[in-house]
Amino acid sequence: MFEKIRDFFWAPEKGNVYLGTDKAFEDNILIPLTSGQSKNKFQNSDIDKVSVAMTCVKVLSNTFSRIPIRIFNENDPTNTNLRSDPRYKLLYYSPDGLITGQQFWLALEFNRLLKGNSFARIRRNTNTGQAIMLEIIPSNRVSGYKTVRGQHYYTIFTPKVDSKEYKKEVVNSQDVLHFRMDTRDGVWGMNPIEAIRLQLSKTWKRDVTEDVYFENNAFSPAVVKTTVPDAAFQKPFNEAMQQLKTMHAGPSNAGDWIKMPPFTEIQQLTLNSVDEKFITSSKFDAARISGFYRVPPYMVGVYEYSKYSNLEHEQQNFKSSMSDVVFMYKREIEWKLFSQIELDGGLYVSFDTNKLIDLDMATKLNYYTTMKTLGVLDSAQIAEAEGLPQPSPQTMDDSPDDNMDDNSDDNTDNE
Repeated sequence: MFEKIRDFFWAPEKGNVYLGTDKAFEDNILIPLTSGQSKNKFQNSDIDKVSVAMTCVKVLSNTFSRIPIRIFNENDPTNTNLRSDPRYKLLYYSPDGLITGQQFWLALEFNRLLKGNSFARIRRNTNTGQAIMLEIIPSNRVSGYKTVRGQHYYTIFTPKVDSKEYKKEVVNSQDVLHFRMDTRDGVWGMNPIEAIRLQLSKTWKRDVTEDVYFENNAFSPAVVKTTVPDAAFQKPFNEAMQQLKTMHAGPSNAGDWIKMPPFTEIQQLTLNSVDEKFITSSKFDAARISGFYRVPPYMVGVYEYSKYSNLEHEQQNFKSSMSDVVFMYKREIEWKLFSQIELDGGLYVSFDTNKLIDLDMATKLNYYTTMKTLGVLDSAQIAEAEGLPQPSPQTMDDSPDDNMDDNSDDNTDNE
């Protein structure tokens, strides 16, 4: 049965699609593709029309893409960013030589948040094995994975040169950066659309209902009733109703005088309690969707749950949620781009999540002063963190207090 289904749902060319087990295939591909085929049901492609979900994805992907990435050696007492390391230039400036690092990481995170998995192919130097380029692989081109002799292999469809056809490649997982959502089996990330399908479906239906309501505002919430019971009148009545709909329905005709067909009257309708709650419950579903993505509600336009007193607390929680994502990226990059010898030698990747919260100048100055007094940071590290020119050694050794003491001693001697 599953072989026939796999052969039917091909992407992008026909072929077997594997996700390790039949259960994984059913949960991640079969159910999402077969659910919601009616025009009145939410389909996976409709997530682009759910503004709350897309706002969450936009906030998270844009926020992640602006976190500075660094390479350090824990054995270096100066804790200096290793700008000369080729992997720093690869990760920071342009991983694929076509787009900037910011655009690259934004696209990867965008795919991960929508599809549950994002991939980047590692192109290596054939002689040294060092990574020389990272190439984004759209999630729909990775049809699954198989485990053979303790190694994971991905099935990837790549476009042929000067052709619309695709060829199937089996690539070792060590040559693919795989960033995933929460996972049941440790390999394949869950589909976020399936996890919050109920909230997404209600939000989508609510927005469509409101849109159609205003599209037909000349008739709702009202009905047109004929006062002539003669059945022979039905045909001209239907024609008059069609003309009424053509001339008066839609937002562009709102407020116009309506000329009713002969022998008809309008009867007003009211929304019942269930319909009214359905329309006004948008903020609750919006809060649930943002809660799934761990985005503060005020960032998606729900301000009822955000007060000035807890705004800083929400920002700290948002930073904490981003730290979880950063740690996943960090471990995947270190595992695939660094050798075990380099990791044992102290090399590691760091994302500066402190950049997520911008402080006012007075608070920032107080923070740096305290850190320098404790010996945690020096002038060079503070300058690097703020993007300022590095101070000269003489400037770092001489402080205003030292100069004041020297002058006062000279004045005493002169006296």
